[in-house]
Amino acid sequence: SIESLNALRKQEGELRAQYNALWEAADEAKNAEANTQKAAGYHLDVLEWVLIEKALAPDGIPGEILAGALQPFNASLTRTSKLTGWPVVQVSTEMEITAGGRLYQLLSESEQWRCNTLLALAIAVHSGLKLVMLDRFDVLDLPARGQLLGMLVSLAKANEIESAIGLGPLKAKPAKLPPEISAVWIEGGVAQQAQPMQQAG
Repeated sequence: SIESLNALRKQEGELRAQYNALWEAADEAKNAEANTQKAAGYHLDVLEWVLIEKALAPDGIPGEILAGALQPFNASLTRTSKLTGWPVVQVSTEMEITAGGRLYQLLSESEQWRCNTLLALAIAVHSGLKLVMLDRFDVLDLPARGQLLGMLVSLAKANEIESAIGLGPLKAKPAKLPPEISAVWIEGGVAQQAQPMQQAG
């Protein structure tokens, strides 16, 4: 009968709607599972990137490499500081320079000059250049000048430096110098060498 046919069609429509709803729900669940897996993958990626970022931060791998490179440099600074009796100069991984634990910026002119000298010597030794030029050594008092000359002679005898040139205005020509040091006095634009230059033995 027509009524039975209409009832079956209505039932078919309801069943089809339920089927479609179930199909969509299953599809959404499948997508949700895939999205959960994607989210978990993204989470792992983020964790890995965080680890990489930490490793590449200044206090990570570069900091470790820098600290390793600074160890022999700072050891040289400690040794030359002790040779002169001057405060120990050190360079931190943040590139802060200290002398006796005090920041470079807080040092007097003479202390900064001594600090610069020890840094220049460490660079000369570690670079293999073995040459250092020290301008304005007159900023030092007489005892510090003697300490500087004694340290330079020690480094030359140890073959850590080959040449050191110190420049500075003085009131008079130095009367007595170690045999390893040659003085050239310039007056009126004319250079007068006090003694023949000798090589440190």
